[in-house]
Amino acid sequence: MKKFFALSALVLVSMTSAYADDARSLYDQAVSNYAARADLSRNDSVISTLERAKTLTEDTDLKYSIVVLLSRAYYWKGMNSQSNDARKQHFEAALDAANDAKRITDDYAEAYYYAAISRGRWAEANGVLASLRYAGELMDNCKAAKERITVEGESGETVDSFGPARTLGRVYAKLPGFAGGSTEKARQNLEVAFANGRANALNHVYLAEVLNGGSSADKARARQMLDALLATPPEQLNADRLPEMVEEYRLARELRNSMGR
Repeated sequence: MKKFFALSALVLVSMTSAYADDARSLYDQAVSNYAARADLSRNDSVISTLERAKTLTEDTDLKYSIVVLLSRAYYWKGMNSQSNDARKQHFEAALDAANDAKRITDDYAEAYYYAAISRGRWAEANGVLASLRYAGELMDNCKAAKERITVEGESGETVDSFGPARTLGRVYAKLPGFAGGSTEKARQNLEVAFANGRANALNHVYLAEVLNGGSSADKARARQMLDALLATPPEQLNADRLPEMVEEYRLARELRNSMGR
């Protein structure tokens, strides 16, 4: 009988290890496909792969990384959807995955940050005024990200090239004054993101947009910032974000053209 239980335990351990190895293999495959997300079919493959992988391991850090990447893949799908209904659906899926990651472990910053930006994009698709009740949730997630470390042990402020500060700045810039919007707070946060996260084109674009509503000196600085950005080949800014920068450089050109000479 003792031999039977020992053998059963050995089989169970072996099966658990095999599942963990399979989850790791699937995660690595998804990471490779996500790097090629400009091909939207590859991104769809990421989603299906990770939905399977997350059921195959109870290793906390691995499962967390799987579900965070799943959130990012749904977010990218939302960013490339044409209708508001589709965008809302995929951003909500991204938000759900980020919240799932928070439940797996509360220790890390990424899940809070991706929850924040997923809610922000959902609100854009839903309408800012119709989504005001979620502003506090979004800001709280940004602040929670800044209070934590990343899986790699870096400050949570650094996620996505100082994404929490960029996101807070964008929210303060877009909210109406009666709901907590503030040009001053927007600029404070965006200056932090721009100073520390030049590798993300949105840090340039969002700060330039706020500056363009200010003094003549601010407007001149905004033009200079965008001219410098547009003169920089995207691959020199951040080769890992080339798919995102197609749209971000378009926004930069559009904003710069609106400013005149």
